[in-house]
Amino acid sequence: MFNIFLKFVLYSILAFCISWGAVLLAGPKVLLFAISNKLGDNVQIHNLRINPKLSISISRVIFSNLQIFPDEVSDGSLRAITLDWSFSNSFIPKIKLSLGPLLFENNLIFNEAKIDLELPQMWNSNFLEFEFDAKNFSSADLIEVRDLHGHGSLDYQNLLLTDVTVSGSELALLGELELMAPTFSGSIKKLQFDKKNNLEFIEGFEVNANELQHKPLDYNLQTFSMQINFAKGLGNLGLNIMDIYDGEQDTLANNVKLSASSSSPDLLDWDGIKLKIDKVFLPDLPYYKEASSLKNFSVILKKDSRNEVEISSQGNFDSLELINQGTFLANLSGTRFNMEAGISTENHANDFLRSRVILKSNSQPVVALNGELKALFLEDRIDCLKNVDCFSEIWSNYKLEIDGNKLMGSSSCKSPNCYERGFEHIVESENTAMFFESALKSQIFNPIALSVFYTTLSSGQKNGNGHLVKF
Repeated sequence: MFNIFLKFVLYSILAFCISWGAVLLAGPKVLLFAISNKLGDNVQIHNLRINPKLSISISRVIFSNLQIFPDEVSDGSLRAITLDWSFSNSFIPKIKLSLGPLLFENNLIFNEAKIDLELPQMWNSNFLEFEFDAKNFSSADLIEVRDLHGHGSLDYQNLLLTDVTVSGSELALLGELELMAPTFSGSIKKLQFDKKNNLEFIEGFEVNANELQHKPLDYNLQTFSMQINFAKGLGNLGLNIMDIYDGEQDTLANNVKLSASSSSPDLLDWDGIKLKIDKVFLPDLPYYKEASSLKNFSVILKKDSRNEVEISSQGNFDSLELINQGTFLANLSGTRFNMEAGISTENHANDFLRSRVILKSNSQPVVALNGELKALFLEDRIDCLKNVDCFSEIWSNYKLEIDGNKLMGSSSCKSPNCYERGFEHIVESENTAMFFESALKSQIFNPIALSVFYTTLSSGQKNGNGHLVKF
């Protein structure tokens, strides 16, 4: 009986040794044949070897005209590939994949990468646990990361990613954004693609960074976070920024919150945007005193059925003193404002911009401004924004009311020399003396500027107790 058992053990060892040797000798040829049979001449493999520990190494893989994504073929190469495998104490198969430089369409994707795969109960589960590390990762002209780490789960049959977390250092968003983050982290709760590799839904996508730098404008964003969700044709984006600084570390804005909704995975094709800022400092301009600011500022943008953009905004002038060539004109600090506007996105539209603005001071008596504006947009809208010369014709009218006394005005500017000739103005008062007396009581306006304006208006055409002047 013992001899039979001994022979069985020896024959088993012999069979294992023969099989092991066959794998070492014939394995590379079998793998090359299988790959060639599946991919043809689109993939060339150099120096494929299987070592005594049954790990696989390949010195280089070159692929050309290979269909990696639907309706798209690609060229590239990958070097220094090593695949090791093992079993854990729970008999869970593990695969370790080490990769050298990956070139894709003449772009370096990464210098090196390591991927660990764990297949729990691989005979009855579609889920693949993975962990990865990559050095000098990049994606064409979109993104670069020096060190990238992450882990998660993949349902490879349903193309579903779950519980993914990533972190890294020296993140650079290229292209138009040009943002940089010394460190960052992120997570995805669920992300799924359809059979054509189109995004089907994304849940719980979040990115966090203690600091973001915008080099072209020399801005720093502190404590940045972004959230994205998309499902059933509806998507939303959320951004939170604690503080925004310029290059000299002067504060530009505090507690910025932005949310956007979209009916497509491309959130740049938005349907609505909401922006809230606790405090924002205005850029330095010659029309108001330095360090002017708004507080409790909010903006809502919506697209209507005609593809026009509707804008509504409100807030308070926290600190705002109007000046003219260094001379104080009015103090609007504490004044609340509301603004509504409509912007056409069609080049042939007649009314490109229409706007309504309401200002209400916190003084006694109250100073209230109600104004409207309409403008025709020039054909070359991109050039107009660069040169701040956007409108061929502009019409505006306004009503300034103080303690029941009113001052009405209108302005117009018509092409072809709108900006060179300036505006044509008409100003009319109901009761000139009472209006300026109320304006002086409000203590908002410069008394000297009021007296100059009073003299100018009083010299105009008399209309009852009021006057009308054109200039």
